[in-house]
Amino acid sequence: MCRRRGVTAIGAALLPTLLACSSSPTAPSPAPSQPSPFASLPRGYYALQVEFDESCAGFPTSLRQRNYDVVIEDPGWHFLLVRVIGGGFTMSPVIGELWVRDESRGFRWPTRLRWNEGEGDAYEEMLADSRHLHISGSGEMAIAESSISGALVGAASIRGSGSVIRCSGSHRFTFTRSGR
Repeated sequence: MCRRRGVTAIGAALLPTLLACSSSPTAPSPAPSQPSPFASLPRGYYALQVEFDESCAGFPTSLRQRNYDVVIEDPGWHFLLVRVIGGGFTMSPVIGELWVRDESRGFRWPTRLRWNEGEGDAYEEMLADSRHLHISGSGEMAIAESSISGALVGAASIRGSGSVIRCSGSHRFTFTRSGR
């Protein structure tokens, strides 16, 4: 009992001092807003061209370059999503992750694209002849005013009809902003 009164007495004695040191009661000021790490990268629709490495000599000539319509989306995370629209995909899967360097937020990694390397499903494109094309890899990307480009080091394969054609190399990815 005596101890409680002592604590109360000390609190009562310090209260005027604490109030005198504090600023006047106001609403907390909002945290300063930081620009989006993706401010330099317009989200939206792009045409994506993939050119396979020379090591993919076993690929038919007609498949050594692929073109896709994609949309780059910002879910509010620390990377952007790349969704393929149409083509040989039965749905519009999110196949890529675009990680953008932003040292102001502590993201010191280089701007890079991860393609078909996420957790979960790996996506294949259904080709016209019922075979499947699979591409996976990652690599550094450069962002320009209306394009994103770089090379992904990884693997590519075509499978079906009882055969598999595989290659590994540095595959060129070029995103060009489309007018959609």
